[in-house]
Amino acid sequence: MKSKVIILVLTLVLLVLIGIPTTVASWAKFNTSDLVQNSDVILLGKIVGPVEESQGVADGISGWVTYWRVEVFYYLKGDNETKDFYVVTPGAKNKTVSSANDYRLDEWGSTVVLFLRKDGDSYVPLSPQGVVTIEKIGYSPKADEPLNGKRILAEFNITNPQTNTKEDFERFILENSVPVIPTNVSANLPLNIRSGNVNNIYNNAIFSRILMGLLIISGLVIIVMLLLRHRSRVS
Repeated sequence: MKSKVIILVLTLVLLVLIGIPTTVASWAKFNTSDLVQNSDVILLGKIVGPVEESQGVADGISGWVTYWRVEVFYYLKGDNETKDFYVVTPGAKNKTVSSANDYRLDEWGSTVVLFLRKDGDSYVPLSPQGVVTIEKIGYSPKADEPLNGKRILAEFNITNPQTNTKEDFERFILENSVPVIPTNVSANLPLNIRSGNVNNIYNNAIFSRILMGLLIISGLVIIVMLLLRHRSRVS
């Protein structure tokens, strides 16, 4: 009787693991200081939309990524000056293969502050926490008004600071006294999107898949062993 109960419990656990592998994602937690320090580029802009989906391979496992075009209003960190900036996120819409770490750049809103790190020829958000939604208030700067954090906060309001506080993000913007308005028309989209450029994006997703697979295999082995043991006792 005890063996039957154990087998039933393990079976239910396996069914749960198999049924929800794409609903649980593990991301490192960042505070505002971490986001600022670990970002290569911080920009404020509007997500125009996805422009391309590409399949990459990491350690023999394939995965999809999406390239997004962002219209830049201000750069808060980095030496970029392009009016359009291209960002990569893991996952692609309506694809059969997905990962627990997939997300869309416009999942929380279209006007955003992005905290990005350089990955090969591409830029990716540090995590979903690096996508902070904002809204344009409607303030029109005066012609002689200095370009600083105070002016930016007069133009935009932070609406979804993710796991950080709104005050922390506002403090960062205020202390960032040299924002840059983009002037260059050319963009940062790589001419050739190579699979190797997206390998690092899928490291976390690959680890999650491998771990989940090992858990399922281990559970199945235990169930088979218990069934064989139970059968030998009965016979």
